[in-house]
Amino acid sequence: MEDKYDIVIAGSGISGMSLAYYCAKDDMKVLVLEQNELLGGCFTTKYADDYWLELGAHTMYNSYGNFIDIVEGCNLSKDIIKRKKVPYKVLNSGKIRSVVSQFSIPELLFSFPSIFRMKKENQTVESYYSRIVGRKNYQKFFQYMFNAVPSQPTNNFPANILFKKRTRRKDVLKSFTFRQGIKSIIDAIGDQPGISTLTASPVSSVERIGDTFQVTTANNNTLKADYLALATPVNATASLIKEINGRIAELTGKIEFVMTDSVGVVIRKENVQMKEFAGLIGINEDFYSVVSRDVVEDKDYRGFIFHFKPGSMDDSAKTNFICSTLGISKESIERSFSIQNTVPSFKLKHDLIVNEIDKILEKEERVFITGNYFSGMAIEDCVDRSRQEFERLKKMRK
Repeated sequence: MEDKYDIVIAGSGISGMSLAYYCAKDDMKVLVLEQNELLGGCFTTKYADDYWLELGAHTMYNSYGNFIDIVEGCNLSKDIIKRKKVPYKVLNSGKIRSVVSQFSIPELLFSFPSIFRMKKENQTVESYYSRIVGRKNYQKFFQYMFNAVPSQPTNNFPANILFKKRTRRKDVLKSFTFRQGIKSIIDAIGDQPGISTLTASPVSSVERIGDTFQVTTANNNTLKADYLALATPVNATASLIKEINGRIAELTGKIEFVMTDSVGVVIRKENVQMKEFAGLIGINEDFYSVVSRDVVEDKDYRGFIFHFKPGSMDDSAKTNFICSTLGISKESIERSFSIQNTVPSFKLKHDLIVNEIDKILEKEERVFITGNYFSGMAIEDCVDRSRQEFERLKKMRK
């Protein structure tokens, strides 16, 4: 492998890979470093023979314009498939119930007109949405529904981060995935001309030597590049950037983060009696949500991903809980997978931290930072940030 590149990018999630895509399209020689054995970050498709299961991100929407542009650029549009419409359910105190049974429709109808006069700015998810859906409805159900999205408590999230209105591509399915799972786009980007990847290579240090960056991995690879990009979880970024810019390290260190704890199981269809569902929202339970593979039909298997509250159960208790919830025996589980991811936990005035980071980066030439902790955790938020950083890099290269 060559030891000099135009840019080295640490992190192979959609943030790092979308930045790699933009750079390669601009004829840059790109190296992406990934600490794990496989590329993808939170794009975690697991395979059991020909059956796949998503342990992280799982759905794309036609409002993800920049993401769709990359899909088209990688000639992956042909592999887009529709997600089947099946209902969401609620697991409350051990019993599966319908979503509408969990809140008061009269209170919702009475409160909802508030949406036309309220603004999200400087509002938390709780302060904003409790007025839109009604306080009792929020406490009884909607807070749990919001928690299920990022698999963490969201009461104190800024209201304008969780859900965003975007322009939709009417020529693309409203919600979709790929024939071989979401990791298809990561692999497709990795195959683009100009992009090299190195897995099982966690970055141990970065340093600036004149106009060159030297990146050293834990397995003693030393790479050099004209530009450096960090697309790592926020805690890793805070650690790596310290030698380059202490103030950015301090600011990123202020952004809180949590661990997500996910377990996926694959079961033969005949061994699961539960009706098909898209997801289960946990209320008064030790998990945030269960995401089902039922939205993509398979003749032999069904798959379920449980997003547990970290530290709530040991592995044995998780298995017992999964079996109890699905009404199956342990012997019915054909394959199981588990993963932990680090995700940001947003608070009000998060935008002030981001704005200060960006002001410093404008002066900190040749260093670029992207990830899911800038404007939001949605796939499009990550790609938006990478495109923003690429545009800054492009101006610098002129």
